[in-house]
Amino acid sequence: MVLAALCAAILLPSIAIAQSYPYCSPGQQPVFVFGFKALADALGERMGDPLECEHTEVATGDAHQQTTEGLSFYRKRTNTPTFTTGWEHWALTAEGLIYWTGDSIDPPDDTSATPATESPLPRVAFASDRDGNDEVYVMSADGSGQTNLTRNASSDWHPVWSPESQRIAFLSDRDGDQEIYVMNADGGGQTNLSRDGGRDREHAWSWDGEKIAFASDRIGHYQVYVMWADGRGSPVNLSGSLGNDWNPVWAPDGSRIAYVSDRDNGDLEIYVVNAIGGGHANLTRSAGVDWFPAWSPDSSNIALESDRDGDYEIYVMDADGADQIALTNNQAHDVSAAWSMGGGKIAFVSDRDGNREIYVMNADGSGQTRLTNNDADDVSPAWSHDDRKITFVSLRDGNYEVYIMDADGGNLTRLTNDQGRDLAPVLSWDEFPPPA
Repeated sequence: MVLAALCAAILLPSIAIAQSYPYCSPGQQPVFVFGFKALADALGERMGDPLECEHTEVATGDAHQQTTEGLSFYRKRTNTPTFTTGWEHWALTAEGLIYWTGDSIDPPDDTSATPATESPLPRVAFASDRDGNDEVYVMSADGSGQTNLTRNASSDWHPVWSPESQRIAFLSDRDGDQEIYVMNADGGGQTNLSRDGGRDREHAWSWDGEKIAFASDRIGHYQVYVMWADGRGSPVNLSGSLGNDWNPVWAPDGSRIAYVSDRDNGDLEIYVVNAIGGGHANLTRSAGVDWFPAWSPDSSNIALESDRDGDYEIYVMDADGADQIALTNNQAHDVSAAWSMGGGKIAFVSDRDGNREIYVMNADGSGQTRLTNNDADDVSPAWSHDDRKITFVSLRDGNYEVYIMDADGGNLTRLTNDQGRDLAPVLSWDEFPPPA
């Protein structure tokens, strides 16, 4: 209950707070003082700016102060200045600044917990055949700690992090056909969720981590299904069509699922369906191929690939299909649109300069900038949760390897280095630690 209340406080509308300066005297500006100032000095920009003056809760005696990035608070019984985002926490203790994650907002009993200055990097899940067959691996975002999580003689590939970064869904043929599995982030608890004789593919987590949408041909042609992520119950067919439906992508607000279908006239179009079923709607209705939908973080827009004008370009449209606009316009192929988590940028792949490279543009199509520049292919861009980094796959060293770079193309770093193919990197939802 305490954590729920704190998270609710974090999510209070910042506009109203910024205008009224709650708990401040007339004319007083909110600033950090005493322990909160020491905590802010240690954390820097990660703590944000105060949106209200420090105040004490009568019932508990705890002091609170909301910021632009989370909530600062004292626990009266521990007198420990703490900052929380709801999942990540930092506390200024007698042993120094410590960091932890999870549901508990109190420092762990072991006060030798990870120092905040050494906050763990996000993890990168990826697929590799370096050990002779496709397996799912994980590593730190600096390339260290590369670990084979799946370890079996069959093929395991296409890892996707759950929103809380504690589980990974992936594909495997270990049971004789292609199924969707889920495992803990350390590789434990590997479980077959889809459990059917058909081919199951293209799994997508709901943004609350409770369900997984996927495509399956278990009834003879591909349909979109939804199942519980903990394996209970049976998958539910949302499609109910005679055509093929696949590539489901969950809207961040949880209300709808976009997917690709040939159900109407054989053309590939982008549709939406309500997450509980019903309400199917063809959004694109063009004579070309429209596929690979990608929701904007606020669920108001959908980016897509279309060849309606003769070559593949990236388009964007409203969530109801209105205002379909080409963001790119050249004679090359522009594909693989990936929204930044803040929604202001889109990374994509283009061969406009002779080979496939990673580009970025503003969400309105302006400011198209080439981030990579070499003679080999660079593909599969994926953003970090804080929009500071982009992972991708490159052939520049003779085989597919995983790289990471700053969002402006700087600080390019090769993360993997082996004779196998390393593919499909995805960053966990942990944020990168603040710059030193």
